[in-house]
Amino acid sequence: MMKDFTVLQEPPFTDRGSVVEIFTDLNVLMGIRKVIDTINANAVA
Repeated sequence: MMKDFTVLQEPPFTDRGSVVEIFTDLNVLMGIRKVIDTINANAVA
């Protein structure tokens, strides 16, 4: 589970640049968040 999305702003997620620098399309960022939300929901169930 990923309860706090700020971890995406820390290593190892920033080794190649920030998430915002790598995924410049807001729709892609929202898609990533949706996938993480779905995984978290399934982990709780």
